[in-house]
Amino acid sequence: TGDIFSLPTRGSDWYNGGQFQRLHHHTWNPDDATMWNAWRGVGMGLSFTMEVAEDLGTLDYEKLGFEPKVKEDHLNQLKALQAYFYWRGLDYFGGIPIYYNNGEENKARNTDKEVFEHIEKLLLEAIPGILPKTAVGQKEDGFIRQAAAAALLARLYFNAESYIGIPMYEQAAQIS
Repeated sequence: TGDIFSLPTRGSDWYNGGQFQRLHHHTWNPDDATMWNAWRGVGMGLSFTMEVAEDLGTLDYEKLGFEPKVKEDHLNQLKALQAYFYWRGLDYFGGIPIYYNNGEENKARNTDKEVFEHIEKLLLEAIPGILPKTAVGQKEDGFIRQAAAAALLARLYFNAESYIGIPMYEQAAQIS
């Protein structure tokens, strides 16, 4: 939440049970739809990216006429997307459970530091294998490119002091 917008109550409109006031004052609770939707979005995003990665991992790209580097690119984009969902979870909730596939049983929360390190690992593994954008100013094609994954890593490092109590501003600056 932030002070970048205002949603004032107009008569009985926009009060919504005080939901937006609780967000503004950081007094939300587990019953607020915003919190539930954030938790669900993180979990579903992770589940979907893992499922797609598992499916693509078994696909014979060459048989479909693609070069092996295309498969590597797709799988690394999914790693970056998983890192994004873990980052959202870390940012919203702190430590969240870390899963490696959809077949795992429910787990306890990992620590903030463990989640931070998992995000960092995913991005450091993914970035070299993601294809870069080929020309500045070209239309976006819907793919995650190296710069997007690197920007997420820079953002993770920039906020490290808040997440894990360790300033990593130098690491963030080295990426940009």
